Amino acid sequence: MEKKLLLPLNLQLFAEDAGTASTDASLNTDAQAAQQPTNQTAEHMIPKSRFDEVNSSYKTAKEQLDKILAEKAAAEKKAQEEQGKFQELYEKTNQEYDQFKSKFESVEVRAKELEGVINGLLETKLEAISADYHDLIPNNLTPEQKLDWINKAETKGLFGKKEQAPIGDTTNPSHAQSFDLNSLTPMQMLKAGYGSK
Repeated sequence: MEKKLLLPLNLQLFAEDAGTASTDASLNTDAQAAQQPTNQTAEHMIPKSRFDEVNSSYKTAKEQLDKILAEKAAAEKKAQEEQGKFQELYEKTNQEYDQFKSKFESVEVRAKELEGVINGLLETKLEAISADYHDLIPNNLTPEQKLDWINKAETKGLFGKKEQAPIGDTTNPSHAQSFDLNSLTPMQMLKAGYGSK
């Protein structure tokens, strides 16, 4: 079986009122159709909708990247500013520490001096008090509290020397009698004996 090759037939050539323009147009379309497959392989065409979609995705991603980079730069700048503030705070705190340390040392020296003075006053007070009364002083007090306790006890007369009444003498107050008992009535004598006037 042999195949017969048929030639393409252009029917427009045989049309009655067809001019040369239609013939040329048909030839051009045929030529373009024949060339089109070869042009598509040479140049790849992208639809406009797909291009717009990819382009908008790119723009969105670029905006997000720019925003992230700006935030990162702002955060780094803020961190540097805070670092500067922390440095200032550190220096200020260090100066305050040095001031308080020097004040503490001077107060500590002064406290030791005053403690020595208070201990000397306490010893002097204890020497003035009879040894019989030393066990009345509380032992759990600090030296300044002991000194305060002794001062209060002395003002109340706890360690003061009391005069003892002589044993065997009269305890009633002595009245100098300036009147004659012989001239008194019995009632006046009773009143005088009981100390009422």
